[in-house]
Order: sequence, then structure tokens, then C-alpha cells
Amino acid sequence: MKKAMDEMGVSSLGCFAPSLQLVVHKGLLSQRSVSDALANCRKIVDHFRHSPLATTRLEDIQRDLKMPTKRLHQDVATRWNSTFYMVESLLEQKRPISAYGADHDLPATLTANQWALLEKNCH
Repeated sequence: MKKAMDEMGVSSLGCFAPSLQLVVHKGLLSQRSVSDALANCRKIVDHFRHSPLATTRLEDIQRDLKMPTKRLHQDVATRWNSTFYMVESLLEQKRPISAYGADHDLPATLTANQWALLEKNCH
């Protein structure tokens, strides 16, 4: 990368990583299947972030499944990598979230196809 920049006579790319992420993010969101899956992700994360009782129950399920107790990450429009971290946290906690959803109401759920889509785009 450095050599290419030197050959082009460019000394700095400024905020290259965030700019690149914005392009990728916009491209992903232009696909309805991705934008629908991310909307459902946000609803699920919002549910746990706004309900201490739901969070406690999710942590109990994590312990029952012998998993570390972790909170879900919420994406933030101004944080250029936060959508990735949100999806990654949901994928890590798929089993506890699914177990919670079997016994409790969630404002949204992810279909098997949406889980697969998130996995494909995240890893």
C-alpha cells in the first residue's frame, strides 16, 4: 500500500478506512435482504438493551449453556465498524438468543436464511 501511494505521489489517504467502510455499508444496505436482517438485529439488540429483565434472563441462559455472559453490541451510525460488531455479537450469542426467543416474546426474530446471510457477510 505504501509503495503504491509513493508511486502515485499521494502522501496520505486521510480517513481511508472509515470512508471505505461507508461505501461497503451503503452497498450492503442497498440489498433488501441485508437491510431487513440488520433491521431485525437492531430490534433484538434494542430489546435487550432496554430491558434489564430480558438481559438478566439472557445471561442466565448463557450460563446454562456454559457460555460466557456477554452483552449484545448496538450499532451506532457514527461508529464506522459498529454494525460488524453488532452482527458478530449476535452470531456469537445465537444459541442463547434462540433459547430466549423460544420462551419469551422478541420484537423481531431472524429467519434461518437471515442468520446464514449474516454469517456469510460477517465471516
